[in-house]
Amino acid sequence: MNCEYFSKLIIDKLACEIGADEKKNLEKHIEDCEECRKKYEQMSKIWKDASSVISASSKPSLRPEDYK
Repeated sequence: MNCEYFSKLIIDKLACEIGADEKKNLEKHIEDCEECRKKYEQMSKIWKDASSVISASSKPSLRPEDYK
């Protein structure tokens, strides 16, 4: 399998949409491939940051002027 295939699996893993076998194969590949490991680390950080922004922006406002 090639790195392009595993790049797609990285997104699936971050979205929790990956099967057990694919996850195991991805983790093994990331262990062996420095380029994909770096990509995974970068994408994980972006995913976490984006999730934080979405979570923060979905909280209800406590400002009264937002309810007029």
